[in-house]
Amino acid sequence: MIPVRLKPWLKYVLGSGDDDPRCPAIVDGDVCRYHRMTRLSRSRCPSVHFALSYSSEDHPSATDLIEDVHSFLALLSPGLPRERLAYVAIRHFEAHGDQIGDPVEARKRSHRVAVHILISTTDLATGRRLQLYYPRRDHQRLRAWCQKVNQQKGYSCPSETHRWKRNRPKLAESERLRLTKLLARTTGQLFRTKPSPGAEDWYRAMKATVPTARYVIPSPNVPVWSAYVYLPGDRSPTVLDHAIGAMQVQIRPTRKIVKGRRTHPANKVLSFGTKPTASHERRRTLPTVPRHAGRGPARAHATPGPNRGTRNQTRATGSSPVAPAGNRGRDADPRRASQGAPLQELARTLKAVLKQITPPDNAPEPEGPLP
Repeated sequence: MIPVRLKPWLKYVLGSGDDDPRCPAIVDGDVCRYHRMTRLSRSRCPSVHFALSYSSEDHPSATDLIEDVHSFLALLSPGLPRERLAYVAIRHFEAHGDQIGDPVEARKRSHRVAVHILISTTDLATGRRLQLYYPRRDHQRLRAWCQKVNQQKGYSCPSETHRWKRNRPKLAESERLRLTKLLARTTGQLFRTKPSPGAEDWYRAMKATVPTARYVIPSPNVPVWSAYVYLPGDRSPTVLDHAIGAMQVQIRPTRKIVKGRRTHPANKVLSFGTKPTASHERRRTLPTVPRHAGRGPARAHATPGPNRGTRNQTRATGSSPVAPAGNRGRDADPRRASQGAPLQELARTLKAVLKQITPPDNAPEPEGPLP
């Protein structure tokens, strides 16, 4: 078991109902009280969120979960009883291993337990703010508590040597593409030989083709079947969508990071018996705005400045060969010039209207009372 700090998100923790494969269930605490206190709080951080994540080998009971939650609350608020805290603890079934078939049933068969604890930072008795966790002060205490609980209850400790997550080498782009094509061909052969295969049949065929990958195949949505394949070293899945009517396999590869930004490669469509179409990364369709737009032309293509004689002439006559500072950006960027044209036309129209309705200076004053 290991505690993890997360961002407070009550909607995610409560889940989306009975169809949620995580099967959220309240273990301890009061949701209404926690929600009311977080809404009434004026603090910038109205609550804190922690998750006690257990290994797949651990099978804690409901009593063990409640005991761990109470021990964790006593660690965060020493000397403060639980009755003065507004908190809620919710159990989740996190995904572990291959998930085949109905998402809810598959998660129940293979999962690991996690308890999400949300605590309000307002004292119920005094209404004052509580500093429940300060990383520089409480990190070592939290680590020592984790090791103590794991030793007492026999939980799997992440600090054990054989549980260290070593860096798995990521696949090269050519190898990833080769495995993806292989899985697509396997899918095509399966659906040609067996018109209506089940999720288990598809899983066995792909597992025999690439045994090192992790597969998530939910219940079929006819006429489209989808499978999520996690290749070794990848965190995001490669999606295989099979359309029965079109007899094609559409592949959406893993996201790439190019020059510090995340891009979404275009889809690849593999037809049975034909070569796959080329895949190209998405490019910007709008022209980029130059950095010097609005601040004058860049030095590379700027108009050379006037010499001293030209400056003196400018002061005397008021004319300058260089564009004024206010128009430099508009001249450098043609889009801004097109944006300013309607405003100039509107200004001319308003001036003409004001000239018509404004009386001249030598007009006689009206006699009698004003209407």
